[in-house]
Amino acid sequence: MSLLGVPKEYKQTEVGVIPDDWDVKPLSEFITALEAGVSVNSVERSELSTHDKFILKTSCIFGGYFDPKEAKSILPKDLNRAKLNPRRNSILVSRMNTPALVGEVGFIDDDYANLYLPDRLWQTKYKNDQSVDGKWLSFILSFPRVAKKIKETATGTSNSMKNISKGSFLSVTVPAPKVEEQTAIANTLSDVDALISSLEKLITKKRAIKTAAMQQLLTGKKRLPPFDKTHTGYKQTELGEIPEDWEVSELSQFVENGRLPSGLYKDQSLYGSGTKIIKLGDVFRLDIFDPHAAQRAALTSEEKRVYKVSIGDIFIALASVKLEGVGKVMLVKELDEVTVYDHNVALIRSLKKCDSNYLFYTLKSNAVRSQVKMNATQVGTSFLKASTILSFELPLPSKNEQAVIANVLSDMDKEIEVIEQRLTKTQQLKQGMMQELLTGRTRLI
Repeated sequence: MSLLGVPKEYKQTEVGVIPDDWDVKPLSEFITALEAGVSVNSVERSELSTHDKFILKTSCIFGGYFDPKEAKSILPKDLNRAKLNPRRNSILVSRMNTPALVGEVGFIDDDYANLYLPDRLWQTKYKNDQSVDGKWLSFILSFPRVAKKIKETATGTSNSMKNISKGSFLSVTVPAPKVEEQTAIANTLSDVDALISSLEKLITKKRAIKTAAMQQLLTGKKRLPPFDKTHTGYKQTELGEIPEDWEVSELSQFVENGRLPSGLYKDQSLYGSGTKIIKLGDVFRLDIFDPHAAQRAALTSEEKRVYKVSIGDIFIALASVKLEGVGKVMLVKELDEVTVYDHNVALIRSLKKCDSNYLFYTLKSNAVRSQVKMNATQVGTSFLKASTILSFELPLPSKNEQAVIANVLSDMDKEIEVIEQRLTKTQQLKQGMMQELLTGRTRLI
């Protein structure tokens, strides 16, 4: 270690401490041109299918990744105007976007002859393919320290839209090893990306399996042991066909006092410490309440008593700026101290004849979601009246069968949660590896 705290065989530079045999280079040393496409008139893919030519959305890139499905169909009259296809080994850069998204990049892993760039995306053209590894460059451009520098070059008087000039982008400096080490770094990080991608695909597959299981189990189309032995047939109801030994009842028949009480209002100045409180944002973000992430507010003893939450309680969003948010539900499975709920959510506390876990899954089912969409009032914000929710009709097997169905679906959720936790840890591992490898703190060559 030197007197200045810089390790032996390392040097202090404008981009931080890097190995002695690395250089600090502006992006112009690697990139000879930033090419842009043109704006064309387009519609969503589902609206037009007479050809297979698409214009990319700016949302097609994020965090170093490229999603070719984020594209719109070009109107026939503009097909001849479209130019510049995404090229293998190139990088797309968002030159014009919101302050949070301007400067985002995505690596192109293949040639896409049916896709075209809009004018708000740049595509890199390298000076010499032998002097830079394109994949490494995409990692360095999405490295938080470098990404921050790129965003800081953006200008514009509007708070909603910022622009990056070619000159300012190409002047950003990065730590640069020789191309052989670039490739070694890129290959290592790409292996982690492959694991992340496989976990994401597995989660998508497991969620699809669970969705199909919900559709089968919550309608009685599939009966679980031992109830499959007692099955005698189906009957037609307002919800469609259900087993003959099931009932259809309004939600009001399942809940305490036939009511959906809303919580208490507390001024924002009273938040920060005190008693844990369930907010609308918790319901939007979570399926299962997380007591460790709850906000706190100063409450009276009476407020704690009246609005106290119990395990098994379900909370439902009565309003949302998006239709898919209204009617969203969250189940309370764990509490570590007294917790209350906010006025923007309503409480569903089930009676003993109804299993709260089964009720939770039923409220997420297609049968209920269709009733939400049919009855939600949409005037800017979508909302539902508590009385409307109470009138929703639900399929109801015996309580024993409810519990069996809920346990199967809960086990599926736990399996998905385990994979999601592994995905989160792998993503964190990648961030740590980027910090080590892209700064030369850990060497591969």
